[in-house]
Amino acid sequence: MPCSAALRPSFLVAHRVLLAEAMRSKRSAHPPAQQEIVPRPNLLNVVPRRRGCRCRARGCRLGITLVELLVAMTLVILMMAVAYPSLTAGLDSVLLQADIDRAGTFFSRARLRADVLQQPVQLTVDPARGELRGISADGQWEESFALNERISVLSPAEKQSMILHPSTPPPQFRLRLGTERGARAGLRINVFTGVPEEWDGAGEGETR
Repeated sequence: MPCSAALRPSFLVAHRVLLAEAMRSKRSAHPPAQQEIVPRPNLLNVVPRRRGCRCRARGCRLGITLVELLVAMTLVILMMAVAYPSLTAGLDSVLLQADIDRAGTFFSRARLRADVLQQPVQLTVDPARGELRGISADGQWEESFALNERISVLSPAEKQSMILHPSTPPPQFRLRLGTERGARAGLRINVFTGVPEEWDGAGEGETR
């Protein structure tokens, strides 16, 4: 009994040694497979594919030629030549209406100045210079404005002046303006109210 108890530790040690040798031989006969390392792509170094490369490979050309540029410029010039008359006509109408409004405002200002100063005010229309001028009797007030260079005075044909007396109805007065393209507009003074009124500018004595 004591002999078997003494041999048990040595038997366990020998068993463990044999088991370790068997495992070692098994590992040497079947080595573990190594994992293949796949490099990760660097997103910073990725160059985008250009569309021009495919186009060059097929033999197509990029850009426009001189002939195509000349054709495009010719079309643009033709469109501008067709649209220019209508654009200028519209611009002349706007300028004509603006000068009529300014003339009416200028007449009202001159009449108000005569009432404020209690002095006669002379209002002059100069067709040659395209100008309206107002001046008081004592010279304390003087003002003028020039028409647009595209607008001309049709009536009166010559330089004309009228006197605006304070607190009295204004004299009969008509101003007719026009453009080179035939647009007409007029301004007349109502002798009863003294208020400037617009009209179409048609009438006898109109130069066309």
